[in-house]
Amino acid sequence: MTAAPTTNLETFTSGVAAKYRIALGLIAILSCIAYFSLSAVIEEEENSAAVVNLSGRQRMLSQRIVLLSRELLDAKDTKLFETYKSRLQQGIQLMEEAHDLLVHNDNELLSPAKSSPAITDVYFSHPHEVDRWVHRFLERAKAFSEIPDSELSRDDPNLNFLTHVAPGLLVSLDKAVASYEAQSREKVARILLVEKSVLGFTLLVLLLEAFFIFQPTVNQLRGKANELLRSRKRFRAIASSIGEGLIVTDCSLNILFINPSAQRLLGWTHTEAVESPLDNVVQEFAEPATANFSRTVMNSLSHLHDETRFIQRDGSTLPVSYAITQLYEEGEITGYIITFKDISERKRHEEQIKHMAYHDTLTNLPNRRLFTDRLKLELSRAKRDQSPLGIMFLDLDGFKNINDTLGHDTGDEVLQVVSQRIQSTVRECDTVARLGGDEFILLLAGLENKDCASSVATKIIESLKQPIHSNGAELFINTSIGISIYPLDGDCGDSLIAKADCAMYRVKNSGRDGYALCANLRANNDCALSCMGH
Repeated sequence: MTAAPTTNLETFTSGVAAKYRIALGLIAILSCIAYFSLSAVIEEEENSAAVVNLSGRQRMLSQRIVLLSRELLDAKDTKLFETYKSRLQQGIQLMEEAHDLLVHNDNELLSPAKSSPAITDVYFSHPHEVDRWVHRFLERAKAFSEIPDSELSRDDPNLNFLTHVAPGLLVSLDKAVASYEAQSREKVARILLVEKSVLGFTLLVLLLEAFFIFQPTVNQLRGKANELLRSRKRFRAIASSIGEGLIVTDCSLNILFINPSAQRLLGWTHTEAVESPLDNVVQEFAEPATANFSRTVMNSLSHLHDETRFIQRDGSTLPVSYAITQLYEEGEITGYIITFKDISERKRHEEQIKHMAYHDTLTNLPNRRLFTDRLKLELSRAKRDQSPLGIMFLDLDGFKNINDTLGHDTGDEVLQVVSQRIQSTVRECDTVARLGGDEFILLLAGLENKDCASSVATKIIESLKQPIHSNGAELFINTSIGISIYPLDGDCGDSLIAKADCAMYRVKNSGRDGYALCANLRANNDCALSCMGH
């Protein structure tokens, strides 16, 4: 019953996972393309900035070289001559390094600028040939810086070359920068177009995923959630409708669910019970103290049936029949289901049946079976304690006449009154039993002597002489009682009963309405007992 839903759920989750992997893969690819496009734009901008910076530096250095050359000529025969000469040589060196970095991609000198077709066209191709003019400019500048101060003159050909070539060189450098910037803008525009295309495609993919993957998945999840909700409602409806108590716990025995029947039987509400430990709600009654029902649950096998008594919230006990079932998931216990039902009525019936098996239905006195069991128990105790025990056999005199003349209903009423009067004259530890008809038998435990039994017999006779009122009539009844004493008259239950019966018949034969002790009759040879074999 559970295999198909599990398989369907696994298939559904596998399909959803595959769709999401595809969707995430596409988004990852597009994100990588966008990242590399953006990186290319940033790198191109960095290269452009480096070229512009280097070109501007060349312009500045070329102007500085021309200016320092003139200042060097003016400082001839002064203390500043060596200072200006050093500055001139330093400027020549810096311009040479910047040119090598820009044209030959010398990454070890300055920034990571890279040469491009625009640089190549301007620096090496006609009509600019900036590279050639820069080298000639630097050669003349070096030559001028190496002339001794005594030979310097304003007509020096090197100085004239520098002065006339510098403006054209500046124009060529500006054109190189402008050409590179134009090419860089075109390249950036192409990269930005690619990035915009990727962004548009990404948005399209996200839109398609939203319509064809995410939305169907959400609808399926909503359907599954509604199905689970309906299943949960069905479970709650079924669990709430059953007459048995139902409690569901997790593996730590915290209550997850308790149905109305369990709430009613235990006296706890759903709000109070849920999320509470099981021991707070379900307590097992066992003498002499409360038992730990959680231990019973934890130690149960896969399924356990038993009976016990639960302690209700008001402190009263409830006899229940319960079952414990373990919940498994992938071989691990994930929880427990406890079902139980009230068996009070059944227990009452059992007690009634048991009571009927051991008691007389008319007088509610113990019957022969229960009397025999108690006699065996009291004989064992008397033998152990070496204390006397009395058996008293009692038969009503004239009861048959009441039955015959007034009817069995009146006779039953008389028997009930007689049983009550006999019980009122004996101790709680004594047993009064009805053997049938108008015959009663008494078990007197723990007697001090045989005279105690005589005293009880006298009280019974006097009690029964009191009139019995029934249906407006006043009835009188007498009794004949025979008594046997352990150990004087024997140490066997059957023998003691037989001897008491014999003594009772002796009383009947001697005029009734009295009692006789078997020991006295035996001493006077007045009782011919028929139980000598016991």
